[in-house]
Amino acid sequence: MQTLTVRRFFDAHVHLRRLIMLTLVTPFTSRYCCSALIMPNTKKHPVLNGADVRRYRKEIKSSSDVNGHTWFEPFMTVQIIKTTSLEDLKSAWAQGVRAAKIYPEGVTNSEFGISDYEALFPLLEWMEEVGMHLLLHGEHPDIFIDCMDAEFFFLEKILPVIVRRFPRLKITLEHVSTKHGIEFVRAHWPQVAGSITVHHMTTFQNDWMKQFLRPHGFCMPVPKYRRDMEAIRAAAVSGEECFFNGSDSAPHHWRAKEAIKGCAGIFNSPTQYQTLAEVFEQDRAVQNYEPFTSTNGLTRYGLPLVEDTVTLVKHDWQVPMRYSLVDAQVERFGRSIRRQSIAVVPFRAGQTITWQFQDRVN
Repeated sequence: MQTLTVRRFFDAHVHLRRLIMLTLVTPFTSRYCCSALIMPNTKKHPVLNGADVRRYRKEIKSSSDVNGHTWFEPFMTVQIIKTTSLEDLKSAWAQGVRAAKIYPEGVTNSEFGISDYEALFPLLEWMEEVGMHLLLHGEHPDIFIDCMDAEFFFLEKILPVIVRRFPRLKITLEHVSTKHGIEFVRAHWPQVAGSITVHHMTTFQNDWMKQFLRPHGFCMPVPKYRRDMEAIRAAAVSGEECFFNGSDSAPHHWRAKEAIKGCAGIFNSPTQYQTLAEVFEQDRAVQNYEPFTSTNGLTRYGLPLVEDTVTLVKHDWQVPMRYSLVDAQVERFGRSIRRQSIAVVPFRAGQTITWQFQDRVN
């Protein structure tokens, strides 16, 4: 097979950041996606209510529209923190928000993470009533739990309580990172769905911390054992409607990654769909590529399917070592801001990928 044409993608989990980083990374998503589920944990100022949603959506649309990607519609979310009120959620709902995210304590860019989930039950009760989806970073917040076991203990100690208490609440276990997580989703579908990243289905512990430390392969939840990777990959290519692509593309400036306290996050927006084409071809499951990347997620969140298509072709290309941008001088709050530059290292930097977007081929 030499070409692969599918509906425009839906990325069910992406971090677009703010300011210059947003300007750099948004086009990698908006160019080929009809929509994407936007994470709300923006640094220092998370998206918490309707007013925040309105401002952030405007920033994203400005970035996508200026690149000519007018078809792109961000699927906005809000973050639930310790001080979130019912009024916050209602104001977000009025802005069209249909999903809210909870992060545990200890996650990068989540200074407002949660440790006491039961304190949030009144909010979850309202979400269940109106049909707002709950998005979960499924790791136990106890700092004494090994990072390799954090998802397991979340699925054993916290999520079952939520599932039983709120049986009509639609839940997404995001970036599933263990075989146990895959099994949990299957056992609790359709109440619980699972998003899967390209890096969790193609890498495991040895790829980022054996022989050499590879900071650009470090994320949370961390890629775990080979058996977990194999189970996640099998679920992704299976065609099961309970699983769909959510990149968890989370860019950081390369200096923030290559640091004593390097940030967690993998920037895979420029390479995820080409890599997925390789995986689905290798696993003889090309017929399930479109459901996983385009339609399962849209259906889960009640969004309309689109007729626009994108085409990939069998064509080798080498992933750049970095993507960078120099921002122009700008005026903010009545004062001049100096020029800024930023550079990020993409997933599979320097490697050759055998599939490429047709409009990228010279």
